[in-house]
Amino acid sequence: MKKKVSVLLAGMLAISMILSACSKAEETTKKKKKTKKTTTTEETETEPETEPSEVITSESSEPETIPTDTTPTESEDDPFSKETTMPDPYPDAPVLEIGPHEIAEYEYHEVSIEEQEIYNADGLQIVVTGYKLMHGISRSVTMRITNSTGHKIKLKDCVFVIDGFEEMGLFVKELEDQTTTDLDFEYYYYIGQRLGHWDPGEFQVAFEYDYLDTDEKEEIKTPVLTFQSSAYGQTEIMDLSYGAEIYNDGTYRIVAYDFYEERGDMNLMIYVENNSGKDITVHADEIFINGKDGKFSYLDMVGGGHKAVDSFTVMKDRREEFGVDGEIHEIILKLSITNQNDYKDVIELDPVKIHIG
Repeated sequence: MKKKVSVLLAGMLAISMILSACSKAEETTKKKKKTKKTTTTEETETEPETEPSEVITSESSEPETIPTDTTPTESEDDPFSKETTMPDPYPDAPVLEIGPHEIAEYEYHEVSIEEQEIYNADGLQIVVTGYKLMHGISRSVTMRITNSTGHKIKLKDCVFVIDGFEEMGLFVKELEDQTTTDLDFEYYYYIGQRLGHWDPGEFQVAFEYDYLDTDEKEEIKTPVLTFQSSAYGQTEIMDLSYGAEIYNDGTYRIVAYDFYEERGDMNLMIYVENNSGKDITVHADEIFINGKDGKFSYLDMVGGGHKAVDSFTVMKDRREEFGVDGEIHEIILKLSITNQNDYKDVIELDPVKIHIG
């Protein structure tokens, strides 16, 4: 009996100890929660309040923009938009204008070239046999070429001049050895389209060729070969008196002679006359469109004693950069003439303003 009572007392004691431990754990947890809550409350109470005026910026607080010399300003009297109103880079530059004129449309005239041998050396013979119109401004001088060099060759033109104007030929032909070939020397006659000079009188052409069946890459060149058409001596002298003459010292002459729009592009046509015995390069040091530097370039190479026409073009997708109306009102050019023989003889031209329209 005593033994059962002892076991019972021991069990009750164990249960009491377990309940006591649980009670202490719960009390500790409550204290931690209370402490955490108290700490959070204290942090919230000590956080500084933010005034609305420190967070919201009013419109009146924006800094005032002070106009400077380079800040575009809009004026009712200004013919250009504020996008193009810039300080004039050359206020004292002379103002030039292209006068009213017309480029003559093509009228058909009978033009022919008599058959004639123009070259026969080192196994290569070139005979001119005629002249014919092609499509558009394409023309052709017909030729008969005999290759007896002992090699298959590639023949191409390296000089092509019509009535003193440099043109670009499209002639490249491969010719088998011991063959005679009739072919077209085709070219685009830009002078007609650009100046109204449609009927060619005198041709000057030089060829070069190399052997295709050997490792030798040395190009053999012919001298400049000259021949005439039936229109020789009948071609009118070009009158560019209406143009904007940029430079003329008797040796070199540069004229802006036309300005036109084609398929959204705007083109300023430039004539260069080189009366020296030196090959020259005419290039632009600076170009401004409507007073704004467009980072454009212009380059034209003209052989000694020759003339050339070329265009400075503003592409359609760039026109909006120079005014909201998309039109060109003024072009400023600062050009240089460089001797290609040594690149040391340089003539720097004064800037000019060309007014359009």
